[in-house]
Amino acid sequence: MTPFRKRLLTLAVCSVAVLAEFIFLHELGHSVVALACGARITEFSVITAHMRSEGGYFTAYTGMLLNAGGMLLPYIFGVVWLIFYSGRRRGGVYLTCAFVYYTASLYSVTPWILIPITYAYGYAPAGDDVTKLLITYSALGGSPVTVSCAAALMLVFYLALLFRKEPVRDFMDYMAGKSVREDGAEAADGKTDDKTGGKTDDETGDETDDKNR
Repeated sequence: MTPFRKRLLTLAVCSVAVLAEFIFLHELGHSVVALACGARITEFSVITAHMRSEGGYFTAYTGMLLNAGGMLLPYIFGVVWLIFYSGRRRGGVYLTCAFVYYTASLYSVTPWILIPITYAYGYAPAGDDVTKLLITYSALGGSPVTVSCAAALMLVFYLALLFRKEPVRDFMDYMAGKSVREDGAEAADGKTDDKTGGKTDDETGDETDDKNR
């Protein structure tokens, strides 16, 4: 198997594993809020991507937190991961998992920007977490635009971290077959860019001595 095919296989395996983890965190976010409000979790599934609880005491605000919990926990996890991200000296599995997770995080925030806008015009997907929150928030006198703006700020903050830490660039370098040395210089697989032509330090030193004689 060629190195590129190995990287594609790594991408496929990591995508499945990370998306399963993302779904787990999404449902866990809902579950944590439900448990904090005294509810009992009766169903929890990563395969079907759903959780169900019964009982508990929910106010309008904790109910909205329950709706948003599925987005907030993966988002917080992603922010913490980005803060401590150091992919320049990590392996391909780490770089690929990071890229897939950060992409999924961006995707999960996007509906919280778009759906409030469509909701304001009388359309929103029934049963969606965002729609459920908007129904309660609107009943309290809140504007859907406020939810959209808050989500947009979260997205901008996330993107700022992505640009600062450069995990996308690290992943693209990895997929292109480039390795990154500790000094930050890049080299393609099986190639070298240094002017010594891949010679050892002893050989380079011998040539230097000859020139100085």
